[in-house]
Amino acid sequence: VLLYSLCAVDGSSLREKKVKGDAYDPHRQLLQQRKMVPLNHVLKATYKLARQSQYSFPAAPSLPTTPPKPAPQSLTKSYSGGTNTIGKQNTGEISSTTSPPTPLPTPKPTPKPTPKPTRTPTKNPTTKPTPEPTKSPTQKPTLVPPTGSLTTLGNNGSPEHVFPLGMCYGDCDGDSDCQPGLKCMSRGAFEKVPGCNGNGAAGRDYCFDPSMTEEPSERPTSAPATPKPTSQGLGDPDYSFMMRLYWSIDYFWQETKQETWWCMECTKCDEYSLGDGPNHGCVVPGSRSTSCQPGHLIWIRRCKDTRRKFQWNIVNNPGSGDQIRADGTNMCLHTVDKRYLEIQPCDNTRSEQLFMPITDLERFELRPYSQRRWSRNDAICLTQMHHPKDKELVGMQPCRRALGHETLYWEEFQR
Repeated sequence: VLLYSLCAVDGSSLREKKVKGDAYDPHRQLLQQRKMVPLNHVLKATYKLARQSQYSFPAAPSLPTTPPKPAPQSLTKSYSGGTNTIGKQNTGEISSTTSPPTPLPTPKPTPKPTPKPTRTPTKNPTTKPTPEPTKSPTQKPTLVPPTGSLTTLGNNGSPEHVFPLGMCYGDCDGDSDCQPGLKCMSRGAFEKVPGCNGNGAAGRDYCFDPSMTEEPSERPTSAPATPKPTSQGLGDPDYSFMMRLYWSIDYFWQETKQETWWCMECTKCDEYSLGDGPNHGCVVPGSRSTSCQPGHLIWIRRCKDTRRKFQWNIVNNPGSGDQIRADGTNMCLHTVDKRYLEIQPCDNTRSEQLFMPITDLERFELRPYSQRRWSRNDAICLTQMHHPKDKELVGMQPCRRALGHETLYWEEFQR
């Protein structure tokens, strides 16, 4: 187009050439004619020549629907006096170009917890255990009961640090469980304990001071009191007494609460046994303690039968157990297989003849010396099979069973 515009063109000659049908060469015609014409004429002539020429303008290319993705550019900041991008000259102006996002992912979140605790509770409970209990032990119970009330501190010798028990404390199994000068009161239910207040636990035994008497009654009794024999004979090997099965007003023997008296005597039997003596060939060997011979067994007879009188002595062995000797002899009670009881020559080196020391003749247990600190559930005691009756053999039975039958204790009897 620019070439045509620079040449002088005569529109009429062009039309003539086209009409005559001569071969037409636009370049040659333009070179031959150098007549100058106005610019607007040139433009019109150029347009006409283009239409009449065998040449034609190519069609304009179609534009793409989406512009091409520009090449990535780096963020560049230029300042006068230099450039901060490699290969680009500073133009003296500040330019800023953002770069496309990087293909690498962002870093992982930090594992550190937030500085402040969250307000929402955790879903699962913590796995750490709670703090351990304090290592310091609790204080021992006081040995003085509050206001003299009946208090239970232990049972069967446990815990050891509370034994021997003090005044109004239980549960005691015998006088040896109480402090010196105190005795153990056996109860069947809620019997009153001298010098103590309250009822305590049903059937529990408590230590008391025997010197403390009950409050005097408003009116004197019609009959004088008959005190029980004292324990003045303890320590005297020649002091003799009949050994009676202890009885209390609340005992219920053989379907009655009537008081009965049963005492130990020797008997000659055909075999070792417990229960009814006559069923095992047991007979009366004599009427006195001197009738006891080695191998004789022991049974119970009526204490008030004046035809017989078997008496016994207590032989103390310091640092060891006590022996029970038939009065006027050198024969002592001797256990057999921890079950039966017989008479054998006295020997204080034989554990079968040693019993828990007796401290009170008014009521005492007869259990092996080796079991003096055992609980009643484990220890064995001298008793009979069931409620007492005439000519019943005596032997060793669990102390707890004897306590249930109300035949655990023995006492001194004088006639």
